[in-house]
Amino acid sequence: MEVVDGKGKAQNVSSTTADRLVGDITSLVELSSIQGSENHNNNETKEKLFDNNSGTKFLAKQSASVENPVWVSFQIQEPKAVKAYSIVSANDAEARDPVDWTFSGSNDGTTWTELDSQTGVRFNSRYESKTFTFENDTAYAYYKINITKNNGDSGMVQFADLNIATLDETDDDINLTVMGTTIESGPASVHDAASNKGWTGDKALKVTGYHKGEGEAYAYNVIYDGLNIPVTENTQLSYTIFPEWTTGSYDFEYTSTYIAVDLGFSDGTYLSDLNAVDQNGNVVSPMEQGLSKTLTTKQWNKISTYIASGEDTIGKTITKVLVGYHKPSNPTGADDAFTADIDDIRIEEVPQVEHEHLSDYVYTLRGTNDGTSYSRGLVCPGTTMPHGFNFWAPVTRAGDNKMYNYQLSRDGNTLKHLTISHQASYWTGERGTYEFMANSSFDPATVTSIGTGVRGAAFTHENEIAKAHHYSVTFNEDDEKAGGVTMEVTPTEHAAVLRFTFPENAPYCNILLDSDRASGSTTFGEDGKSFTAYSDHNSNGMQRMYVYGEFSQPFTTGRSIGKGGIASFEKASSGETVIEMKVATSFISIEQAKKNLQQEIAEDEGFDEIFAKAQKTWDDQLGIIEIEGATPDQMTSFYSGMYRLFMYPNMLSEQTGEGSEDGWQYRSPYGSHEVKDGVMYYNNGFWDTYRTTWAAYSLFTPSKDIEMLNGLVEHYNDQGWVPRWIAPGGTNSMVGTSSDVIFGDAAKKGLDFEVENAFWSSIKNASVVSNNLTNGGRNDLTRSIFNGYTSLDIGEGFSWSMEGYINDFGIYQMAKALGYADEEQYYLNRAQNYVNLFNDEIGWFMGRDVNGAFRTSSDDFNPGIWWGDYTETNAFNMAFTVPQDGQGLANLYGGREKLAERLDGLFNASPDLVQDGTIHEMVEARDLKMGLYGHSNQPSHHIPYMYNYAGRPDRTQEVVREVLARAMWAAILARAISATRTTARCPHGTF
Repeated sequence: MEVVDGKGKAQNVSSTTADRLVGDITSLVELSSIQGSENHNNNETKEKLFDNNSGTKFLAKQSASVENPVWVSFQIQEPKAVKAYSIVSANDAEARDPVDWTFSGSNDGTTWTELDSQTGVRFNSRYESKTFTFENDTAYAYYKINITKNNGDSGMVQFADLNIATLDETDDDINLTVMGTTIESGPASVHDAASNKGWTGDKALKVTGYHKGEGEAYAYNVIYDGLNIPVTENTQLSYTIFPEWTTGSYDFEYTSTYIAVDLGFSDGTYLSDLNAVDQNGNVVSPMEQGLSKTLTTKQWNKISTYIASGEDTIGKTITKVLVGYHKPSNPTGADDAFTADIDDIRIEEVPQVEHEHLSDYVYTLRGTNDGTSYSRGLVCPGTTMPHGFNFWAPVTRAGDNKMYNYQLSRDGNTLKHLTISHQASYWTGERGTYEFMANSSFDPATVTSIGTGVRGAAFTHENEIAKAHHYSVTFNEDDEKAGGVTMEVTPTEHAAVLRFTFPENAPYCNILLDSDRASGSTTFGEDGKSFTAYSDHNSNGMQRMYVYGEFSQPFTTGRSIGKGGIASFEKASSGETVIEMKVATSFISIEQAKKNLQQEIAEDEGFDEIFAKAQKTWDDQLGIIEIEGATPDQMTSFYSGMYRLFMYPNMLSEQTGEGSEDGWQYRSPYGSHEVKDGVMYYNNGFWDTYRTTWAAYSLFTPSKDIEMLNGLVEHYNDQGWVPRWIAPGGTNSMVGTSSDVIFGDAAKKGLDFEVENAFWSSIKNASVVSNNLTNGGRNDLTRSIFNGYTSLDIGEGFSWSMEGYINDFGIYQMAKALGYADEEQYYLNRAQNYVNLFNDEIGWFMGRDVNGAFRTSSDDFNPGIWWGDYTETNAFNMAFTVPQDGQGLANLYGGREKLAERLDGLFNASPDLVQDGTIHEMVEARDLKMGLYGHSNQPSHHIPYMYNYAGRPDRTQEVVREVLARAMWAAILARAISATRTTARCPHGTF
């Protein structure tokens, strides 16, 4: 504990819920002497009983009986006459609580004298402390508890604390621990991260305690002392912090987020008092970190601060590092627990960097610290060209659509390969893959296995570059598979150049080729410098991908191994060996792949030349918006979002020089998959993108937008429909034919695209019954045209209806632009059918059955419930899904002021209406701490702007700024936003 003027810097904090016993001698327990029943795991051990921390526990790997008791024995530093002990129940599973036991003493650890016995004990709550006293005047060196019955669990026994005391005031523990700070395994319960590990290692600093009573509480512990570090303008403090759940359920008081690392200076001041701010603009103190609502629980958060941002800090000397808890109040009045894990505490000189190139602010790994149960992006970390033909992505998790885990310990800290990828979204799958990997350990003449299980090489993020125009990784020098080797890639539209740099001491200089995720083949050319391959990683209409490559020098060995192969090269006579490889792909033929390479990379161009071209392309693309006054983290956040925006949709066409006048052709994802004339774009889910990215394309890159719009219409030209998800053919995903509103918005803006065919594709969506919704059309069309809504017996029928009204409004806009007066009026009327789903009785939108009855009565309605007839959201967030008629929506609620009140009701709603389970969006919405607003998912993206229809643009500004401050994270720990899909929806960090 930090001591100031002889007094501990603490108030209303305790490390345990155990009763404070007179003459407590628990600190005298020799931890090395502890024996007993087997631990269930390495994190919940017998030693935890004596750590003065009720947040930890001993979990035995057995039940308890007279014949087979659960027991723990221990020795104390000197014999003492124990006359009392307390036991604290553990955090969960009351069936594991002890019920019957004996407590004994011994002076040899073998012969035991029973001192106390208990039967039928019941703990009424978690962390409850019970004290037991008995007569004893004998000083024993050993003590033992023998549990013969638990509360019903057939396989485990657990309790949190075992404290012992003599009831003699002279034995009171003078080293009372107010707040626990111990080195332990990392958090056990995590959102998509490695459990029982630190952020980067196997251990972390665990901070634990209890906020006692309703008032203010604080505690500070010193974890490093005797430092002598002068503060300069570039001195940075950084650390990672993981606020835990302490009771197995969500703490809506966010108690564990009121924890921060602090610094003590030689003049007696503390960083927490000097208003230094972190990368999020929040003061770096325990209280301000909690009040900011920025830290999120059950996951790692990164905090960094330039100490000079504090008041008069330059020139001070850091002498100690502390960790503190500080919360202004505790409304529950209970002894609320707090627990956080802290890792990677660093104090270092970090000059603030201003990049010359905007492309250098891009971080393609942003959004890869995630997973399916808690999404922070779920992105493909692709190096590519704007709307490019291929992605070139690193893979730590082979064979999975979740290809890259930023927390490297989740995948053994190894990279398996670089892959060609065409992934639109984790949820819609991967296709068109082929892999490349550097290797310096395999004997090319004898190796028989080069698969992902044997070729992975260890690396760290410090030796990794991840930009839109350039990916590079240097493997750890001591790695046995590729020690010290650098592998990098830079792209063109249909091709790329890879460069492999082998250190002088590399035993071999190998490049591995593979078709890891599908059937395929690799053949080395007779010229000794090229290879051809194919991959049949097909789905959603994508067909065989052909690969052609050329090496910068002849290979000494080129062997096919299974679906892949190994190319080995002669080492340089001295120094490093550098090998470049030019690669291109095609969905038409090997010959076309070779042609694509020759068209985009000249014979005399190598890695450096293509790198410069790729960087300029991205600089120009990103340079359409320049921002001023932003921090480097904000620049990374903004331009990484811009990269993701322009990553999709993707061109499917290739320049063959044949067919139509412009010579562009593509392998059709439909029918018999013929090669057809024209330019087609794909990799887009319109429900995911119509609210955000397509509006951005028309504003920022209108000429390219026209080309891409025509590339969407090409799907209609090809097969008669525009599917609602194209990857590259139709995908049965999400609701609504939202290409209709994308085309309508473009027509309204006067963009010169193929609006006539776009219009007829949308008319077909809205009026022709489809027998294959995967390839196009709306659900329940045989009835919904006449009912005015999609019926409840159709899955997610309400959302199909609401999206249909918006898309009908898009058709109205196209009809108006084209002069089709009848269709204009008809679809405008249909766009107003949303009123059919407004239940006047209770004032909420909800689905109706085919007979017109609403889904539920007013007595049974809970607007906080997710799913049902709402797609990935609830009634709160769907209460404003009428962007096409804001005044009409206000009228339903009783006017503009009432609309503003309803919007406020969303943002002020109690977050405890969101429960765990079902889908990750629910948990993400709760963690945003903005009521029930679900910014992590598409149906909510327009909601802040609905305040404008209520005459409250000030509230739009306020909410948008709050979203930007908390939901649009920078590149810290590779998080983007709590997000669900990859296809470039702007909230990945841009708009």
